[in-house]
Amino acid sequence: MKVKRQWKGLNFLVSLFLLFLFLPVFGDEPAGDKKEIEAAIEGLSQKLGTEVQKIQGLEKIAVVKFANLGRDAMDMKVGEIVAELLGERLKSVLPNIKLVEREKIDAVLEEMKLSLLGITEGENAKAVGNLLEAQAIVTGSVNEIADEFVIVLRLIEVSSGKVLLALKTNVKRSGMVALSDEMVVKRTRVDSLYRSILAPGWGQFYNRQPYKAYIVIGLEAVAVGGAIWSYFLMEDRYDKYKNATNTEDAQKYYDRAEKYRVMTNAFIYSAIGVWALNVIDAVVSGKSEKTLKVKTKKEGVRVGATIGPDGSPSLSLEWGF
Repeated sequence: MKVKRQWKGLNFLVSLFLLFLFLPVFGDEPAGDKKEIEAAIEGLSQKLGTEVQKIQGLEKIAVVKFANLGRDAMDMKVGEIVAELLGERLKSVLPNIKLVEREKIDAVLEEMKLSLLGITEGENAKAVGNLLEAQAIVTGSVNEIADEFVIVLRLIEVSSGKVLLALKTNVKRSGMVALSDEMVVKRTRVDSLYRSILAPGWGQFYNRQPYKAYIVIGLEAVAVGGAIWSYFLMEDRYDKYKNATNTEDAQKYYDRAEKYRVMTNAFIYSAIGVWALNVIDAVVSGKSEKTLKVKTKKEGVRVGATIGPDGSPSLSLEWGF
């Protein structure tokens, strides 16, 4: 019996599985100066808030994604970032004005085939505003000039399509690159592939298919656990076979050891098969895309303390993929 060689294969499989269980996923803080961007957005929101408060009867506005004028602006989703940050600031600057939800805005833009271009004409603003039941639209454009991005903001009255306010500010490219790295989630099939190779289920988590990930992890755990269980039973019977005092007992223990050896191999092959299917599924199901996500915390393992309404402390543990 090739016990030693079999043990090496099993040990390698178990080591990879344990690596997955205890593998932390830490994200680095993006580099670059973001304070200038935040100050620029704050300045735009304050000026915009002052103008909006002068408009009588204004109850609801929509902050629509800014048009990305340039390849880098489009690739970094600068227009989406500006709209997201501006919308968040306006919630505090204009507490009495209702802002249309981001999901509803995106749905309308997609329906009107404006999700990639944004609103660049007054007629588009009127149509979008009417569908969103908003009295005014906040939109604009982001253009690339040398090492800066030029942000142009427009406040458009929906009923007339008239531009009520136009603002412009310049921000450094480095700061916007940092914000893009922080707020835009980039997913590729290649990343899904290497994650699934490193650990079963990781590629599925990356593809935002947690139910598949749990199935893969469960099957892999059963296969690895079964391999370990049958291996030690095989070792036990093999030791009894070597120490048997008569031929009948020796044959009995040898047959049982052989049975468990076959089971061990079956579990190992099953684990390898699950691993392979996990890789194939991760690649087939994976997509190359970029989505905007406001991220306020680092990815990875996070432990935090919070104080409840009754003053009692509690601990929280979070895991990010």
